[in-house]
Amino acid sequence: MNRFVVSIIISATCLLSCKGCLRHIYAVHEEVENLDIIFQDTSIQASSLIKYFDSVLKFDTANYKVLDSLGGLPLGEEQRIVYFKKYPNEYYRVSINAFPCWIMGVFNENIDRYHWVFSRSKIKDDELKRIEKRFNNEILSNAPKQNSH
Repeated sequence: MNRFVVSIIISATCLLSCKGCLRHIYAVHEEVENLDIIFQDTSIQASSLIKYFDSVLKFDTANYKVLDSLGGLPLGEEQRIVYFKKYPNEYYRVSINAFPCWIMGVFNENIDRYHWVFSRSKIKDDELKRIEKRFNNEILSNAPKQNSH
């Protein structure tokens, strides 16, 4: 009888501690947030931007690299990771499904040393502006524009 009680207590402790680990790793039972840095450049189509990113996937540019997987796990069809090689070294998780795109999250050791940041409340306003400006200047300015008729 005592072994049964002890095994129940140990099992319950393991399950409760694992639930905390899973919540931290997979954000289970937490509301999903995004940085929502939205780019509304109507001269760039989302489909053209995906093709542009995919063409860059094959090459290692001097300033940035585009990835279609994270830790070996493929991203969604309309998502890419942009890694900026020059300071500040950082990764942007980009969704390319409208406007033509928006930044969902950022990984930068100066903002959070160990985690991706998906919440605007965890980044200062001047950092958000810097991120938006960098993406505009280094990525969108080089992306193919629509032909105006």
